[in-house]
Parts: sequence; structure tokens; C-alpha cells
Amino acid sequence: MTRKLLMLIGFAALCSSICFAQEAAKKTAPAAKPMPTVVAANDLKWGPPPEGSTTGVPSVDAGGDLQIAVVMGDPSKAGSYVLRAKCTDGYKIAPHWHPTTENVTILEGGLALGMGKTFNESKLSTLPATGFASVPPHMAHFAECKGATVLQIEGNGPFVINFIAAAPVPAKKPAASKPAATK
Repeated sequence: MTRKLLMLIGFAALCSSICFAQEAAKKTAPAAKPMPTVVAANDLKWGPPPEGSTTGVPSVDAGGDLQIAVVMGDPSKAGSYVLRAKCTDGYKIAPHWHPTTENVTILEGGLALGMGKTFNESKLSTLPATGFASVPPHMAHFAECKGATVLQIEGNGPFVINFIAAAPVPAKKPAASKPAATK
């Protein structure tokens, strides 16, 4: 009986020391509080689109320059992100789609946006500065920058641009040969 009592006391002491250690750990390591993200425009680091953010080959010549800056988050991973993109006048964004919703706000300049798998200027609708567009996942779309343009792109990652291959041009059939004229 004494042995059982000693075992019970030992077990109780062990449990209380584990609970005490866990409580002490909670007090010494408080949970990290969320911090605000504050970014001044002058602090943005502009560069080319990150490696691995695109798949496929653009079907149209861009004809200009595009720079990207990450404002918040990591667009290559799951979770919220905010990007800025700036492009030169006439820069063309070839038909593509994203695996997640893409939300775009035009901050400066303008963006002509069209839907479809083929770049077609007659399908472009221009949004001026302060305009907004939201494109659902897997919807094929294309665009052209009107003037020096700055866009803000927001969504849940990963942010991937899947370019749509250009439709193959059918081969021309050789002209039927005519029999040689006889004299």
C-alpha cells in the first residue's frame, strides 16, 4: 500500500512539474503579434519578374519593359500578396491565365484589358488610372499598357502567369502545278 501511495505522489509531482514547465514557456515566449506592413513608394525595389513566376512562352512580342516590386507577402507561396508592376507605353502582356484570382488596380496610366486565348486589339477595353479589374482563376486574358503605367496586383498565392501558346499557323498548301504549255 505504501508503495502505491509513493507511486501516486511521484506521478502527481511529475504531472505538476510538466504543467509548471509548460506555463513557464508560455510566459517567456509570448505569441508574436501581427505587425502592420507600411511601405513608402520610394522604398520599393523594382526588378524583372521573379524566376519561376511564369510558365510557357508569350505568344506576342511585349515591345517594351516591365518591372515588378513586391509590396507585401511572398507571391511564390500560398497566402496574401501585393505586387506593383510598371510598364512602358505599348507594353503587351500576352494571353495567359492564373491559378488564383487576380485583382488589379491601375494607379497611373491606363490598362487595356481583353479576354480570350488570342491577343486581339479589337477586344481591348481601356481602364484609366483608379480603374479596377478582377479576373477569376483560369480565365484567359491579355493586356496592353497605355502610357507609362503602374498597376497594383493583389491576391492569394502562389502568383503564376501561365502563357497560352500561339495557335499554330496552318501550313500553306503548294500551288497546284499546271501542265506545261505545248507549242
